Amino acid sequence: MSTIAIDTPANRTTERLTAFLSDIGEQKPIDQFFPRRKALEVFTKNMKIKDAGRQVIYPINSGANPTVKDAADYDTYDPSASDTALIVTYPMVNKIASLVVSWEEEREVAGKDHAMYDLIEHKRNVLLNSVLDAQDTDLFAATQTANKISSLVPTILGTGAVGGLNQSTDADWASTVTASGSFASQGMSDMLNTYTTIAGQGADPDVIISRRQEHNFYHLLVDPDVRYAYTPDLVAGRGFRGLEFMGAKWIYDPKSTSGVIYLVTSENMYLSVDSAGNYDFPPFIEMPLQRAKISKFAFRGNLICDRRNSHGKLTGVVA
Repeated sequence: MSTIAIDTPANRTTERLTAFLSDIGEQKPIDQFFPRRKALEVFTKNMKIKDAGRQVIYPINSGANPTVKDAADYDTYDPSASDTALIVTYPMVNKIASLVVSWEEEREVAGKDHAMYDLIEHKRNVLLNSVLDAQDTDLFAATQTANKISSLVPTILGTGAVGGLNQSTDADWASTVTASGSFASQGMSDMLNTYTTIAGQGADPDVIISRRQEHNFYHLLVDPDVRYAYTPDLVAGRGFRGLEFMGAKWIYDPKSTSGVIYLVTSENMYLSVDSAGNYDFPPFIEMPLQRAKISKFAFRGNLICDRRNSHGKLTGVVA
């Protein structure tokens, strides 16, 4: 009896949909979807791909080696044991979604490859935008929720536990939090004090994240006078297309926390992603109970903070 698989029309259709999906992914990779979510995009810059299991474990340095001493002649070494390594642990979390094409949808565009291609592209775009919007929302959740990526709100905080390590266990495992107020009167000094405090702890904040409103408070301060730029057609303009503070790029994300300005060192805050769940679309398969085909999208990973005192924030910011 032959064991050769039968190349049925259904199989050929499934392979064709998968080929379309692969071709669309090559022409429009996931990277093109991040710029609309500025905060999420920051944490993809240093993304780390891992063959991860149930969780991600990172050793962090805590304190100094206490056996360092000045010595002369026959002075002895201090053989005391020193434990300066602590462990932070983050669970790998999943976000899944279905890209489904029904038999009726297939028949509506039968014989029109370009129409089927456009249908798959549209469904893929909607799915990716929905997933990334959900992750962007998770980034600014008021409290950490199970099965969601790490939120900046409890992560960039001066107290509490993050990654299974509590600030009460290690005083360095705390971010710099400044209770601010009117940006017009104290925003610049609070920004500077927060930045230099973080820098004094050996970090270099390179990204500032806020809502558009807090971003505009700063914009108005750095552009207090009307400046006109004349062009040959006599069109006048003012303002800046981008802002920085102490060399850190200031971005705004509509889902960021109201009244909060985050100072982030991206080297110490990044996405860790499972190689088997890197925003992946596997091949289409037949659904068992419906005349439809499905590609089961999956993300598996988490937002990792491996040095909590590399970050800070201003709270209670108003105009």
